[in-house]
Amino acid sequence: MRDDHNLRTLLTNYQFKETPIKNNPWRIVLIYGIVGCLWILFSDMLLLYIFKKPELVLGLQTIKGWFYVFSTSLLLYFLVKFGYSEIFNLTKALYEKNEELVSFSEELIAKDDELNEKIIKLNETMNHLEDQKRYKDEIFNTTSTVVMIWNLNGELIETNNRFTELFKFESREAVGLKWDELLLEEKEGHTSNEVLRKLELDNKLERYENHMIAKDGKRFCMLWNKKRIQDPNTGVPMVVSFGVDITEEKTKEAKIIELAYKDRLTGLGNRVMFEQEVENRIENQKDFVLYYLDFDNFKNLNDIYGHELGDTFLKAFAHKVSDEFSDMDMYRWCGDEFLMIGNQVNNEDIKYRMSELMSLTGQKWHLDHMDYYPSISVGITEYPKDGVSLGELLMNADMALHKAKRNGKDNYVYYRKEFRSEVEQITQVENRIQKAIEESLFRLHFQPIYQLDNLGVIGFEVLLRFDTELFNMTTGELIAIAEQTGQISAIDRWVVNRSFEYIKSHMMQTEHIVAINLSSKSLSSNTIVEYINTLLVETGINPGRIEIELTEYSLIDNFKNTLSIINSLKNLGIKISLDDFGTQYSSLNYLSKIPFDTLKIDKSYIDQIVNNTSERIIVEEIINLSNKLGVQTIAEGVESKEQLGLLTRMGCQFAQGYHLDRPMAVEHLTPYGVHIGG
Repeated sequence: MRDDHNLRTLLTNYQFKETPIKNNPWRIVLIYGIVGCLWILFSDMLLLYIFKKPELVLGLQTIKGWFYVFSTSLLLYFLVKFGYSEIFNLTKALYEKNEELVSFSEELIAKDDELNEKIIKLNETMNHLEDQKRYKDEIFNTTSTVVMIWNLNGELIETNNRFTELFKFESREAVGLKWDELLLEEKEGHTSNEVLRKLELDNKLERYENHMIAKDGKRFCMLWNKKRIQDPNTGVPMVVSFGVDITEEKTKEAKIIELAYKDRLTGLGNRVMFEQEVENRIENQKDFVLYYLDFDNFKNLNDIYGHELGDTFLKAFAHKVSDEFSDMDMYRWCGDEFLMIGNQVNNEDIKYRMSELMSLTGQKWHLDHMDYYPSISVGITEYPKDGVSLGELLMNADMALHKAKRNGKDNYVYYRKEFRSEVEQITQVENRIQKAIEESLFRLHFQPIYQLDNLGVIGFEVLLRFDTELFNMTTGELIAIAEQTGQISAIDRWVVNRSFEYIKSHMMQTEHIVAINLSSKSLSSNTIVEYINTLLVETGINPGRIEIELTEYSLIDNFKNTLSIINSLKNLGIKISLDDFGTQYSSLNYLSKIPFDTLKIDKSYIDQIVNNTSERIIVEEIINLSNKLGVQTIAEGVESKEQLGLLTRMGCQFAQGYHLDRPMAVEHLTPYGVHIGG
């Protein structure tokens, strides 16, 4: 604007109006004319006046003429020079002004270019701002986050499309209303006033959850981040809220928590919830009684009738017991094991509760197509009398439970401090068993088996032996502990492996049968068949010389799987013998289902056959039944000549016992054709 004003002033000042330049020619001519006229009029008179003589004046006329020419020329020179000087000065001034004008013009052009450039940049900025606005509007309205802008009265100023999509309120109907009154359930306490109070501390509020209800009544769980801001134009304070719908995540989280803390089958609390409850009671120093429940021989129900029926029973049992003992907390620990927590009561109350539990458990349970009569064993421990930590209480309850099972099951046992010494003793034995396995500290003895019609030795039973300094107990006691600790499988494999080594080293030239005992643990292992087959291949031993002895007790657990393994062993060519026949109620059932080669009559029957008619009849009937089934019989524990004679007359094929031979080390078997040497 200033440059334009200067240009206009310059042009106005140098407009050619009545300037000296414009009037200069006429002035010169006029002066010249006046001087010429005055010269003509007065020069002669002046000469006559000066010289008085006309003839002289006439003579001076020429000189007067030259003088006139010279003087007028001189005058004209000065007049023209003066005029030229003015023209030159004016021209110079005009040139300078023209230069200034050109400078102004160039500056104006530069300013114009700069202005055009600024206009272009301004347009670009405006376009960029428009793009930014569209971009922000697009983000604002396409984001999956709910955005609400509201004033300090809680009234909505602006909402985005996600707000409408989620809560079903159009922006035009929501703006101006208080969001807490519009969206919050009545019980929800997180109102706008509460939010503002929290914002006063830090101007922002992060990871803030609440529940909101949409226009159609649908409920949402929302996670908010809120920040207090100011309107950039007016400076008015307001709040912007960014919310994410976490309803689905909360539902999944609740499901995960349920899975984490609830048993899926019974709906009871699981071991995680149990541990938290116990820790909470211990922390609050609340006395309580812990009951550890485990069904007796429940595995038989699953094996015979299937896990689905077993699950049906466990579910029904859990519901009935939790309803009947509603004042106690019940949890499923694992499998058929349950835990119950009750408030501290006296011993009479505990006895009454256990009587009720045993009665409820032992009743007839009708499961689909069958009736089931279960029994349960319970271990009981008390806090803080017996222990002050979760681990200690669980260990106490477990020891009491195992004591209850060893006492004959279907009963309950209180924890006593003596149990701990028993466990410590078992632990010591466990360590010694491991050492004996790793360092081959066990030994094998062989007891001859005699054929009664000619008293010839047809084979040997392999028996485990050890130094009493290492184990101050009987072999039966050690085997029982090994079954508890789970080491029995390792012992079995050591015995099988060492037996095959002895056969290969000392008995390959004989036809003796070698009978090897296998525990129920090994018999339920899917790898035992492959293990024995590998040894047969490696040693080249005739499988018909190997006889695997099984106890009736070992057949109880997982009968279907056991039968499958027995058949696999039979397919290898190995003989199968049933040991300790008559000590379990189901013996005849096993005889009808399992392809035994030999039946061993338990020593408890043989001891009485001479003096007890009933026992003698039982043994005779067992022998007759076995002969009819095509199963050979071996009498165990023959300790007298009379027993041997009776068994021979009854038709028993084989016998073993102290009367015939005691178990002996392999180096003492040379009388029976066993080769000992390098």
